[in-house]
Amino acid sequence: MGRLHHLGLKAEENKMYGIAGQMEIARGKVAGYYVEKKMSLHKNVEDQTEEELEEKMKNILSNHDNHPQSICRHSDNSLPISQQTTTRTSMIMDLKEKSILITGGTGSLGKALTTHILHKYPNLKRLIVFSRDEQKQFQMAQEFPASKYPQIRYFIGDVRDKERLERAFQKVDYVIHAAAMKHVHIAEYNPDECIKTNIGGAENVVDACFKTKVKRVVALSTDKACAPINLYGATKLTSDKLFIAANNIKGENPIRFSVVRYGNVMGSNGSVIPFFINKK
Repeated sequence: MGRLHHLGLKAEENKMYGIAGQMEIARGKVAGYYVEKKMSLHKNVEDQTEEELEEKMKNILSNHDNHPQSICRHSDNSLPISQQTTTRTSMIMDLKEKSILITGGTGSLGKALTTHILHKYPNLKRLIVFSRDEQKQFQMAQEFPASKYPQIRYFIGDVRDKERLERAFQKVDYVIHAAAMKHVHIAEYNPDECIKTNIGGAENVVDACFKTKVKRVVALSTDKACAPINLYGATKLTSDKLFIAANNIKGENPIRFSVVRYGNVMGSNGSVIPFFINKK
């Protein structure tokens, strides 16, 4: 997803990435680890078991080459991959004393990321859950209390409010943008609201990151942004282009923007499975 032409993913590639993304998200892992190498999962994915796909993912992660839109690190990226002495440990993000903010942090993905980050990176400085739903924040605070997780913070705010984003992004190193209107039929019935959140919100996040000292931004997208046939997919495709194009106008700012697409996640908010079960 590191370049503009990747936004025009072919249907087969997109299907395969959706499967790979679903495997990772379902396990609460940060999808940004394989921003571009996701497309290496090619050919006959339907005939492969989950174990085989997972093994391929491990191989991709262990041979991840350096890329402008990647937040992974290599020991010596001047050498060909075959000659690099890269280890799995050297690739993992160093989050010691770093601050991360997740927009839409009370959603299914936000909670999964929160669980993963807090358990895998206990030396994190701050993990900020940014969302507009105070009730969900209250409920999440019961699951992740500050007494047990002193790194966590809960900020009320809306991605439509750029000034609030600028305040929230102060002294933040990494931003994971997961806030969006995601229900297809609701977006169709309320198109102006969907555009304000998914496109206007993306613009605000980009602008706020430029005005603060954010170092890396990973925006979460969807398989529906590939050859979209509904407003939700169209707004997410536009959002993707805004984030990737931001790399062209950053000048000397060292910030890097990435986009990660994933497919439907079973059991997440808005999952179609409960709908099918209730149709019995």
